[in-house]
Amino acid sequence: MGTKLKRLTASFLLVLMLIPAMVAKASMPDINGSSAITFDVQTGEIIFSKNIDETMYPASITKLMTALILSEHYSNKKFDYMKYPREARLEVPYSMYFNLKPIANNEEISADELMHALLLGSANDAATTIAINIGETVEGFADLMNKKASELGMKSTHFANATGLHDEDHYSTAYDIMLLLTAAYKDPWISEVATLDTYVLKTKTQTLGTVISKNKNIGLSGNVFGKTGYTEEAGRCLAAVYVIDGRTIGTVDLKSKNDPGNTLVFTDTSSLAEASAAEEKSVKIAQGQEVTKMNLEYRMFRWIGPVKTLEVPVVAKESLTYYANELNEKEALQDVALMDLDPFSVDAGTTVGTVSLIHRTGRQNVDLLSTMDVSSVILKENLVIYIVLGLALLLIFLFLLLVVIGSIRRRKRAKQRRLDGRRSRAGRSTRSGRY
Repeated sequence: MGTKLKRLTASFLLVLMLIPAMVAKASMPDINGSSAITFDVQTGEIIFSKNIDETMYPASITKLMTALILSEHYSNKKFDYMKYPREARLEVPYSMYFNLKPIANNEEISADELMHALLLGSANDAATTIAINIGETVEGFADLMNKKASELGMKSTHFANATGLHDEDHYSTAYDIMLLLTAAYKDPWISEVATLDTYVLKTKTQTLGTVISKNKNIGLSGNVFGKTGYTEEAGRCLAAVYVIDGRTIGTVDLKSKNDPGNTLVFTDTSSLAEASAAEEKSVKIAQGQEVTKMNLEYRMFRWIGPVKTLEVPVVAKESLTYYANELNEKEALQDVALMDLDPFSVDAGTTVGTVSLIHRTGRQNVDLLSTMDVSSVILKENLVIYIVLGLALLLIFLFLLLVVIGSIRRRKRAKQRRLDGRRSRAGRSTRSGRY
């Protein structure tokens, strides 16, 4: 038989929470943000979730998308110049124009300088300059942003501008921003710029001044990347990446309180990152644990005889683990897929299928192993029948053998009689000739 996968006839897609988990979920800190998520950047697995699908205003975290579009168009020509448009001068602070030095219409500034202004100072006029130079209009650039969002899988996001300034038609979710943050962090140019805490901005003709990163956590407690955001409607927002004990943890905290001194969103994010880096996965299926039973149909004499069914317990080759967060408890599923195998080829330890844990950001697969040497079990279960049949076949063989032997003997005797007859006639003929 082939080894094509077949689904079990009974449904083995079960809600994950129906399977008892081992290892208690570590406690996560209470945060002020209305919506938040933490995740393993390398694997994409969600560690902590809080209202991650609720629609939120992303404020200047939007500029990560602006940076991605800039990188797509200028990563190979970072030091090419763009013209500072009249529309950029109208943008509200923070802006290069208002907070550093006035910039003339059509003054030239390189793409790299704009990237620094965008990510560190969160300069709104830098975002608009990028938008108009690449998309010709803010609306045209927003179309590019929305196309990119679709490519990243950001299904609950819509961008109306490059700055993140409030617009009812400009929204996202913590989950979608997780996807955006991952893409931005993995972009070499964006990641390089976002690690800085200060930078001296220049145009082609003048030095504008020093821009200081709005991310107060940069360089602290493992924080290596971050983009802030704030509007009255959005509250305080922060999307950041931490490297702690060799783990790369992404964090998104939206609509946090606008406290005096603007510290809560930063302390909450650091606490979430530290707790997430220490979080251990819960074991949903342990190594060697029986997952299901495999029904193997066979014929007693391999290709002939009545069809019988043998129930074979199958176990997980390795442990299957997951993060026991709110989202996984609600959404994650278990899927068992068994292979179509020749029963007589299945021994103890034979791979007979897989068990998968399916969650929003992917799936984890573990092989399933047979616990039974099927050929031996079939022999034992049908031993009496095989013995009786064997004896019957032996008796038939012996009977046939006796028949054959008797036949051979009869033929020999008949032959001998014929020979004796010829000799007797020959002897008589000889004696008659003498007289």
